[in-house]
Amino acid sequence: MKIAPEKRKWAGFAPVLAALLLAACSGGAPSTFDDAQAAYERHHYRTARIHLANLLADSEPDAKTRLLYVQLMLELGDGISAQSALRSLPDNALAAARRGELLAHALILQAKPDEAAILMEKQDRSKLTEQGYRMLVWAHQDQDTLEQQPGLIEEALRRYPESAYLHAQAGDVAINQGDWLLARDHAAKAIRHGPDNYQALVLNGRYQIGRGELEKARQHYARAMEVYPDHPVPPANVAGLYLDLGQADKAAETLKRALPKNPDFPFLLFQKARLDYRQEKFKDARTALAEARKGLADFGPLIALSGKVEAKIGNVETARLELSRALEIDPSDREARQLLEEI
Repeated sequence: MKIAPEKRKWAGFAPVLAALLLAACSGGAPSTFDDAQAAYERHHYRTARIHLANLLADSEPDAKTRLLYVQLMLELGDGISAQSALRSLPDNALAAARRGELLAHALILQAKPDEAAILMEKQDRSKLTEQGYRMLVWAHQDQDTLEQQPGLIEEALRRYPESAYLHAQAGDVAINQGDWLLARDHAAKAIRHGPDNYQALVLNGRYQIGRGELEKARQHYARAMEVYPDHPVPPANVAGLYLDLGQADKAAETLKRALPKNPDFPFLLFQKARLDYRQEKFKDARTALAEARKGLADFGPLIALSGKVEAKIGNVETARLELSRALEIDPSDREARQLLEEI
């Protein structure tokens, strides 16, 4: 059976939509665009995705439904689906500049910052929106080419001085450069201009960790977890900070709530492995580490923990290999070095 060209653009979503529809079939009222938009605006992205799945499957979606789907996929970090959905939008549904911003975002999420940078550099710099600057900065940051764009962040903030997003980006760059005074300034401005802005909350959490203020960091991530309940990073950080603070019971509660939503998220699995190790559940820790490693193959703390787990299980040779690898990645890991000397 041939698929009409317009329908073919959505054919790739069929398995995902079918799965979501099975989850949504509870005999309730049919989904509406307003349902999807309201859920999206509340950051309830899973609910928004179910409503949009129903709308996309039950009828020929209009431009506003398709655009919301693009935006949702970007929020969920799915650049491939976002780009595919963006292609289905009619030319007259979006201004060229806005389409470019969305495409750049999708490309960055697909680890193609070079393509995103080229796309954004083609736009008239004097007419860049806040979102346009965000994508341009992000693309160069991911390419490690910000130094080749002197004054770009400052230019963006002169144009949009109250942008929580841009201050969060600037603060992130400052931390990476070791400028903690500048990071503090941008962290404060980001949270002032966007008290519940996701990037602002995450930046402030990162800044407080750098200062050693773990409880303050936890509070920022806990707020992010509350406002953005479907994002996996905040609960992973909250669980990790609880473990650092010696509160394993609270870490366990956090993971119990978060893992069913994002069972394959590597950092959540890493925190579960840390908890399992703390509770002397070494085989469970090994299983969690094996799953987490699929997305964190070169993450030193994970490899070091794997070495510790293998040592506890009695696999001394494997433990030595893991600890040696961890030290190649991070020679300053004293705990890994000490354990390697002891076994």
